[in-house]
Amino acid sequence: MSERCTEALFLTDVASHRMTVVHDHGVHRHLHFAKPGTGCMHFDLITWPGYLAYSGDMGCFVFSRLHDMLEFFRSKPEGKHGLHINQSYWSEKLQAHDRHGGHLQYNAKSFREWVVYQCREIRHNMTRAEFRGFSQEVRDEVLSVEDDGDHAAHRALFDFSHNGRCFRDSWEADFMEYTFRFTWCCYALSWGIAQYDASKRSEAA
Repeated sequence: MSERCTEALFLTDVASHRMTVVHDHGVHRHLHFAKPGTGCMHFDLITWPGYLAYSGDMGCFVFSRLHDMLEFFRSKPEGKHGLHINQSYWSEKLQAHDRHGGHLQYNAKSFREWVVYQCREIRHNMTRAEFRGFSQEVRDEVLSVEDDGDHAAHRALFDFSHNGRCFRDSWEADFMEYTFRFTWCCYALSWGIAQYDASKRSEAA
């Protein structure tokens, strides 16, 4: 998917969803979320001691950190409104992810933007003629692989040299982004747990 997943897009997807509590005993829970009468954009949150599994239309992801994983995903910065997600921190707790697509993917646009920025920095130390030759070689040897994936992109940067000029520390450059599926999953975790907590408060009232 090329479209970025936003909170607004996610909330549109689940606007008609309802929660069904399949099982709820201590930290052993099975919560099902779906629009009544359809399985479109459905998902399940299943917890057991030390783990939480998300599964549904956006794949399957398993996390582990605390005895009760709902506590882990509930935390949010003071004063934060809306759905709180922390893709960087939460992804560190992944134990398994969907075989059809993990939590990260290569972004060719980020690669091109990084190369263009580096070229502009290098240009300050070159004549116009030197830069023409340099930029042509960059197009031929580096930007020509921008659609070939992260490994090919870093390999091209590492191998590149033009009259002694190269892309220094290129292995530190990050051209990865979180996948649509994983981002949607993160919003689903935040939103789904909020629905569950609201139902528990209603029961206690």
